[in-house]
Order: sequence, then structure tokens, then C-alpha cells
Amino acid sequence: MYIVRSTKAYRKAYKRILRHKDFVQHDLDVVIDALAVGEKLSTGYRDHQLSGDLKNYRECHVGNDILLVYQKHEGILVLLLVDLGSHDSLFR
Repeated sequence: MYIVRSTKAYRKAYKRILRHKDFVQHDLDVVIDALAVGEKLSTGYRDHQLSGDLKNYRECHVGNDILLVYQKHEGILVLLLVDLGSHDSLFR
């Protein structure tokens, strides 16, 4: 089981995403719970490794144009929630 931690950027984005018309809290909870216990996400979440400067991070689709950027620290079993938002807001 991973310890779930979040960055300041994630916490700010979470407050902002609560107002997003397509955001469903349950969908985010399901993803975080699955990642926290080490489960592999189903293909519908389009979980993948990022590239370039973000190659140490992963991204998955929580909902329609709502993405979660996260990082797993295997040695210390920490799931770090890095950011949350749309493609436009995350990758400007």
C-alpha cells in the first residue's frame, strides 16, 4: 500500500477542478484508491509514462479532459499526486 501525498500544485488544481462541469469526485477517488494499493489501471484510463522533462511522471485520464499527473516512489511506497487538470492547463 502506498502512502498518498500531494504537491501544492495538485491541491490548488483540485480546488479549481471541483468547479469543472465534467468533474466527478467518485472517478478521481477510484483512480487514487487503485493506484494507492498498487493496482494497474484499466486501459480506459489511458495511463502512460510522460516523456521529455516529465519522464519521471505518469498521467492518466480521470474523466473527460481531466488528467491526473502522478509519480510512484517504489523504494518508499509513496504515491505523489503532482497535478490535476485539462491538457491545456497542464501542458501549456
